[in-house]
Amino acid sequence: MAHPFRFAVCLSLLCACNANSQISNALPRPGSAAPQLHFDHVLQGPPAAQLTWPSLRGKVVVLEFWATWCAPCIGEIPVLNKLQADVDPKKVQILSVDDEDPAIVQSFLKKHTMAGWVALDTSGKLLSTYGVTQRPATIVIDGSGKVISTDVPPDKLQASQLMKLAAGKPVTLVGKVDPQVQATLQAATAQAFQQQGLVSQLPSGGSGVSITIAESPADGSEPDTHIMEQSPSDIDITNASPMTLLVYGGGISRTRIDTTGTLPKTIYNLHMHLKGADAHDRMEAVLVAWKSATGLQIQRTTRPIPSLVLKSTPQAESLLKKPSHGGMAYYDSKASVLHCINAPMSELSKAIETALKTPVIDETGLAGSLSLTLPTANDLSIVKTALNDKAGLTLTEEQRPIERFTITSPAPGSSK
Repeated sequence: MAHPFRFAVCLSLLCACNANSQISNALPRPGSAAPQLHFDHVLQGPPAAQLTWPSLRGKVVVLEFWATWCAPCIGEIPVLNKLQADVDPKKVQILSVDDEDPAIVQSFLKKHTMAGWVALDTSGKLLSTYGVTQRPATIVIDGSGKVISTDVPPDKLQASQLMKLAAGKPVTLVGKVDPQVQATLQAATAQAFQQQGLVSQLPSGGSGVSITIAESPADGSEPDTHIMEQSPSDIDITNASPMTLLVYGGGISRTRIDTTGTLPKTIYNLHMHLKGADAHDRMEAVLVAWKSATGLQIQRTTRPIPSLVLKSTPQAESLLKKPSHGGMAYYDSKASVLHCINAPMSELSKAIETALKTPVIDETGLAGSLSLTLPTANDLSIVKTALNDKAGLTLTEEQRPIERFTITSPAPGSSK
């Protein structure tokens, strides 16, 4: 794509969910030494040279990875502010880390008070070192520089527990959530969604798919695409191309989409709330809204083409974990690495398809999840061997009927 995607975990505005439902498998393991810190800029706090674990020794640090475009991150700010106010700053410190341009974050700070320190990792190296794939992400590090927790969000952190941890006492961080803190989190997150234009009105009591033209920046720059998914049928996408809407909104693999002609550069916003619709119904709903909003035509054809079929061996089930909520798989094209983090077979299949650029069909029939990393994941032979050795799965080359989608752009001068 022409511009980067930025992902955030979303908070349901209808129930008391956990906005920081991060997937801890990619993060440092509790009990391990925290990776070294490195910052390009510090907007609030001591100089970057002093933000190292040796310099911070003796102080508990709540390391919060966030971004100004992430509504759930913004929702956590008042919770983190209260937490910082309730602890001794000489013993406990909130350190918020963003990877955006300093001017963007400075402008944000003029409108939003953040009580803790704010440092920037504009190169993205620190986020990569800490394995941060979704934001917000909260990591608690004790006074010796040891990781204590990667899965306890700010609304479940208690000042008294952090102070005990600073005193060297054993602490279990997860405890009873204060209803007032929870209410503050929900209200702030809802407001952030509204301010960012990520909550729109839909017919039929709020159920459906809405696609509208997004406003392009006045300076002509290309805006970042934001994709926020709180469930497979509840998604908000902003500043996206028609192709991105099909892939991330409709769930259609990019491998199965062709184009004829040059697609318009118009960008769109999508808001989907389909009340638990399955993958097929979600795709069909997005296609209807997509054709109406973009004016583009899409032809669907099914024919046998070379495909990869994912199957299981007798030992596969014993190698998989029980299904877990929030699992994911994705392909890092720059590093040619495929990451699975408690990923169900459906997600694994999609990631392999992206890596190998060949349709993948899941015929494992397995309900378990998988956690593994496949280096050089664009090499079929390596993927085959790794899947068999690590997960008891096979990948066979076969001719299978596959539905393909061909987008046809309107002829020059034509209208919708």
